[in-house]
Amino acid sequence: AEIRAPQGTLAGVSGFQVHFSSQDIYTPGDIADALVAMNPAALATNLGDGTWVLPDNTLSPPLAVGVYDVAVDATDLAGNVSHDATLNELTILPPPEITVSPTSGLVTTEAGQTATFTIGLTGQPVADVTIGLSSSDPTEGAVAPATLTFTAATWNTAQTVTVTGLDDLQVDGNVAYTIVTAAAVSTDPNYSNLNPGDVSVTNQDDDTAGITVNPTSGLVTTEAGGTATFTVQLNTEPAADVTIGLSSNDTTEGTVAPTALTFTSGNWNTKAMVLKLQRRAHRADDPLPRGQVDVLEPRQRHDGI
Repeated sequence: AEIRAPQGTLAGVSGFQVHFSSQDIYTPGDIADALVAMNPAALATNLGDGTWVLPDNTLSPPLAVGVYDVAVDATDLAGNVSHDATLNELTILPPPEITVSPTSGLVTTEAGQTATFTIGLTGQPVADVTIGLSSSDPTEGAVAPATLTFTAATWNTAQTVTVTGLDDLQVDGNVAYTIVTAAAVSTDPNYSNLNPGDVSVTNQDDDTAGITVNPTSGLVTTEAGGTATFTVQLNTEPAADVTIGLSSNDTTEGTVAPTALTFTSGNWNTKAMVLKLQRRAHRADDPLPRGQVDVLEPRQRHDGI
């Protein structure tokens, strides 16, 4: 059995002769002065505009990326020779790639400042190319869109990705995270499973540890048992429980309840912590004149604050 490409055959255009026999096969060309056997898979394709496309791996050994001069000699069956030489005739292109720019140095902030980068293709795909995007730490930064799709019509336009910093309400300093670019999904074998580089981002912290007491003055109690209240609240979420002790500097004038407050990551921003001050009856040996009350100051302990 034989498969031979008749003279003038173009890949994807012409058919091939196929013969099966139990004896010798004679096909057109067997008795010609010269027989050229060609691998049909390696045939050049004429695009009709003077451009010819060679299949992959046609040249052996492969040529490096660049532009080459081409010289062609052709001889017909009568022995006539034709010669053609053209400068810059052949261009060897690099393999397709997915480009990401930049891949580092991006900065977001907990105040919502954004940063951007772009993703593009270096060559036209024969099928859609989809790339997934995600944040390695969704408490620090979010990425949009979640996927990018390049088509044969839009491949040469880079697409922009936006990263937005998020506020975690913790005093955790500047935190590094990564925008993860997933391997490409495509039926184009040149792009399928190509994994572009990830992008490094830093989210700048805007939180400062602190304790808010309100009010800090103007409270009035009475010796008849009148009370006053104030609230205590943490300014930021703690990484561990925070306990604040409370006491009166003069228990003959007033007491405080409770004597300690504990804040956790679950109640740190709750303002419902109410402290009661109750003034005792005035005694003749009180160091302060009747009607005057010392301000009660809480002992605060929150990571050195």
